[in-house]
Amino acid sequence: MKKTIVIAGLIIGGIAYAGYRKAQKLKEIFNQMKIHPSGLRNVKIGVDYFTFNLDLTIENPTTEAFSLNTGNTASFKRVLAYRNGHFLGMATLNLNMVNIPAFNSFELKNVPFQISSNIVIQNALSIESFSVEQLTFVVVVDILGKEYYIEG
Repeated sequence: MKKTIVIAGLIIGGIAYAGYRKAQKLKEIFNQMKIHPSGLRNVKIGVDYFTFNLDLTIENPTTEAFSLNTGNTASFKRVLAYRNGHFLGMATLNLNMVNIPAFNSFELKNVPFQISSNIVIQNALSIESFSVEQLTFVVVVDILGKEYYIEG
């Protein structure tokens, strides 16, 4: 009986360690990735919110593939948008099946953004000139309950 408990403990410990190593590897790759907008559609202007769908391209410049085919172990949770360091809006995702090969990219299509009309007005009043380079997008990935950020 004790032998069975010890073996079961070793198996569970081994699985936990393998999951930890996988998470660390994903984090290493993730820290080198870049993100940028690649499409905009369905812009709707409302009294309270502006909504639109945005395509985002995530680039993997590393020699290893980035794969989130892990069920609930890792998932893309949110995309945050900033202009010159000021928060614009957020899109909520629940995507846990992503594979970005080495030296390749992945396009998140039709990410539904919602931005408060007040934020849009504040930014419109402060815009002397606008450039896509002023925008920063951050993808939040949850790996084993800890959040990591890709900023581009």
